[in-house]
Amino acid sequence: MYLDAKDHRFFLLALSPVLTACRGTVIVDAPISNLNYTVDDFEYAARKGEIRTWVGRNPFGGAHDPFAARVMEHMFGANFGVEAAFTPSPKGKGSGRHHVLLLFNPPISADEEDFCGHNVNIPNLPPTDTLRLASVFCYEDTMLSTAGGRVKGVHDPGAPLFRELVRQVTPALFPQIDHLDIGGDEISYQN
Repeated sequence: MYLDAKDHRFFLLALSPVLTACRGTVIVDAPISNLNYTVDDFEYAARKGEIRTWVGRNPFGGAHDPFAARVMEHMFGANFGVEAAFTPSPKGKGSGRHHVLLLFNPPISADEEDFCGHNVNIPNLPPTDTLRLASVFCYEDTMLSTAGGRVKGVHDPGAPLFRELVRQVTPALFPQIDHLDIGGDEISYQN
């Protein structure tokens, strides 16, 4: 079967929603939990209702503090389990030695030491049409879990897809399964 020019235009017009659908879709990468992670880590860290959270540089330019506050507001209520406020300065003892770090458009070469170490200073890559979010849950200098996501066509922190990116990556950062049964003599992938 051959299509003439008129049929080609109709065919392309019919396909345009399919071809542009990926532009407005948040894609969350599979969460990766470290062998140190257990399902109780977030519950313990957030036991006082808050967890220390650091948000990296604003990938859209502009002031950091309002941007970071918006990101942490988007995170609130997105996690499973205990309700926790994500805050840069927990009141009282807060989350103790646990903390969360979120970076937008970080270099792919960044690793555990870069994310969870002291004096984190990871640069943003120049903006592109795809906004990437990397998030890490740490205990002191040890990475417990990480999750990431990306979305195309977001150029403003007020965009609904920006909110969706943050809200979909947040629960992936705190997996509800750790695959470890630490009650016996051997590691078992049962939980």
